[in-house]
This record gives sequence, structure tokens and C-alpha cells, in this order.
Amino acid sequence: MYRMQRFVLSALFLFLLSSFAFTQEGQDESLPPPSHSAAKFGGAIGFAPSVLSMNLNSLNALLTKSNAQPFSGSSLFMTGGQAYGYILFVQNLRGGIMWGSGSMNSLSAIGSTTRNVELHLNFTGATIEYVIPVSARFDLTLGTMIGGGSMDITTWKDDGQPKVWDSLWTSFGSSQGTASSYSRKLSGTFFMYEPTANVEFALLRWLGLRAGVGYLGMTGSSWKLDGKYDIIGVPDDINGKGLMFNAGIFFGTFIF
Repeated sequence: MYRMQRFVLSALFLFLLSSFAFTQEGQDESLPPPSHSAAKFGGAIGFAPSVLSMNLNSLNALLTKSNAQPFSGSSLFMTGGQAYGYILFVQNLRGGIMWGSGSMNSLSAIGSTTRNVELHLNFTGATIEYVIPVSARFDLTLGTMIGGGSMDITTWKDDGQPKVWDSLWTSFGSSQGTASSYSRKLSGTFFMYEPTANVEFALLRWLGLRAGVGYLGMTGSSWKLDGKYDIIGVPDDINGKGLMFNAGIFFGTFIF
């Protein structure tokens, strides 16, 4: 899976570079230099995948201690999108919204007992970006996303035994012992922010590509068990902070 993620982002980046070279060679006359006095206008919406590099050492240590399989690798592939529009009263400044989500799993089996752990991360936020024209088709954008999101850790354990109707109700009514098959969900909500720096290329007047980097920060956590009960004592380093590599394909208005 991680190799596929790297392949998708690498292919998109190479496509961006090759498209730029092709359009430069195919022009009959040179494009005029970018005008810093002419404000950009319009907007766009598009698909914006990313790869988040997280620190999973503390979580993996807990999984190992609990006889579960640690997550392989520390990169989370996320799918999402962004929509933006230019703020006409401030030249080359634009605002919008951004969203994304991704999941990773670990599965282990000891004898007939299996343990499955899923980590799911999602966020939604408002964006503000300043666009710096570099050439007729290339722009550099500096900005940030501010919003909120959640990190869910869902665990399943199963003893591999047949599930009998009467036995399930007997186990539910018993005050002794622990259920041999169960699922729990630990959910943390966070305030999230992501400063970003991206390079954007206008392939056509209605189609643009993006590649860049950001840092996803998270603070102000609040954790719940199964969406009902407060969890106390969650380590501060159980979160989704990390370097994020961004890409994107956008449809809208691109002037050059």
C-alpha cells in the first residue's frame, strides 16, 4: 500500500514537470511575463490527496504490549479536496475550505484469537493562501489551514469460537469475566492547523496541478470511549502530527 501511495504522488509530480516542458516547447510565441499588478480572480475545486508522516512509536509500543500487531510504516495516505476563491479586495489572496481523511490497519493472530486495530484520521478546515506569480503558468502559494478533526482508534478482538445466540445473552448478563469477542472505539478530537507551501501549474485555462509540503499540527485533544465516556490519562504523543506531502488536480479559472 505504501509503495502505491508513493507511486501515485511521484507520478503526479512527474506529470506536472513533463506537462510544463511540453507546453513550453509547443508554444509558437513566448508567453508574457507574469503581471504583479493584475490581480488574480475566480476560483477552483479539486481532488487533493496527501501523505502524512506520523510518529507512531508510542502507539505501536502499546499494541505490542497488548499482543497486537504494530502498524507497519508511519505514512498515512489521505484522500480529500479543496475549494477556493480569490478575495478581490486583497490582491492575490484567496480563501476556501479543505478536507481529508485516511485509515490504516494492523491485524494479528495468536492461536485462534485475532486482534484488529484501525486508525482513522480526518479533518476539515478553512484555508487562507497568498499566491506569488513565478512565471506565466507557475505560482507559489503560501498559506495555512485552520479547523478541526478527529483521530479514531478502533479495536476488535475475537476468540474464533462459534457465536451462539443464547451464549451471547448469557455473556451480556454475566457480572464476571470479560467478553471473548468485542470491539471498542477510542476517539480523540483536536484543533488542527497546517501551514503549507505549494507550487501550482496551470496546464490549461481550466485545469491546474499542485505539489507541495505542509505540517499538520494538532492540539487541544479530548478523548471519548465508544462516543460516550471520557478517557483520562491519554499520552500527549498519541496524535496525528507530522509532515504532510500534498498533491492536487484542480478545475476552475487559471489565467496566464
